[in-house]
Amino acid sequence: LFESIEGDPYRRPLYSLADTCYAGTACLLKRGAATPRRVLFDLPLDDEPWPPPSNAAAAPAAEGDDAAARDAKGDDIKTSYGTRHDAQGRVMLLEFEAFWLLHTYSPNNGSDGPAFERRRVWEARIVSFARRALASRKPLVYVGDLNVAPTDADLSHATWFKAWNSNQPGKRFGAPERRVLQQLDAADEGQPGCTPRERAYFETLLRDGGLVDVFRRSHPAVCGGRPPGEDVDEALYSWRGGKGDDGAYSRYYARGMRIDHALVAARLLDRIEGRCGSCSSSSPSTGAAVSCDLLGRHRTRIGFMGSDHCPIRLRLGAVPASPTNGAADDTSGSGSAAEHHRGPPATVSSSSSSGGAAAGASPEK
Repeated sequence: LFESIEGDPYRRPLYSLADTCYAGTACLLKRGAATPRRVLFDLPLDDEPWPPPSNAAAAPAAEGDDAAARDAKGDDIKTSYGTRHDAQGRVMLLEFEAFWLLHTYSPNNGSDGPAFERRRVWEARIVSFARRALASRKPLVYVGDLNVAPTDADLSHATWFKAWNSNQPGKRFGAPERRVLQQLDAADEGQPGCTPRERAYFETLLRDGGLVDVFRRSHPAVCGGRPPGEDVDEALYSWRGGKGDDGAYSRYYARGMRIDHALVAARLLDRIEGRCGSCSSSSPSTGAAVSCDLLGRHRTRIGFMGSDHCPIRLRLGAVPASPTNGAADDTSGSGSAAEHHRGPPATVSSSSSSGGAAAGASPEK
């Protein structure tokens, strides 16, 4: 794996893997591009400060690591690495000069009580971190497989998806003798990713974290509001069932969900602009030209590169030299005033599959 991607244009990959299941995250960074100051592999605990102090536990760079560059002041940047990993390798958090980049592979909601509880614990952790990030000086960009379709517009066949794993006859997942909950709460009914409870979580995450769903802002929901299945071949859904899938999975062929997302701090909105190719509507912006797009389409998974998820690409313009958008965190913990710098444009791409995900950031040349 290393040999296949270590050559130009990428550096040695960063990754975090689970010990007991097929979960993990990875990050590819272009050579000569933006260099992260820090890379963490878990969210901060409740009793840990945020942002973490610069002298927090960190591992030295690996042999052969070339993650070195200069910041806007000309000072050398050498990446430091956290020593604690999420138990299932689901988290990667990178600090760049202008923003924090969070990538997660969020656990599936599942179909019964224990899985529901695991998901709720995860959601609480993410929302808690988003609130803390909002209160800090450096804005947050959050990308990854969040495993939630926020609205019916994010489903190619909304009624069909929401009927699965419900209390309707013949729609429950799992063998009856193995179910913990014989009757589902109304908030937990639906295909994982489509339940009312998960959608309420997503709304809370946006509100409490001061975040914006950039793809939906750039591609208004009217684009997905046509008769079921009419827009299934357009680049509106990040997950799709495959024609050759076995057994029960075959029913998902030619159906899609938008469950991979790019969420950006509202204070960075001036850096975001996108156009919806299917409806020719443009979002307002006063910043540098950028976009948020799904790079896969069609029921045959064009652009999915062998996965059931396609990449999502977020491009950000240059950071204005202002206290609101350009401030760097005071990571020393002293609370002293931060310098304000102008940062380069950046591209963040996230791609997820059943077994992992990837994210990267680089300046646009």
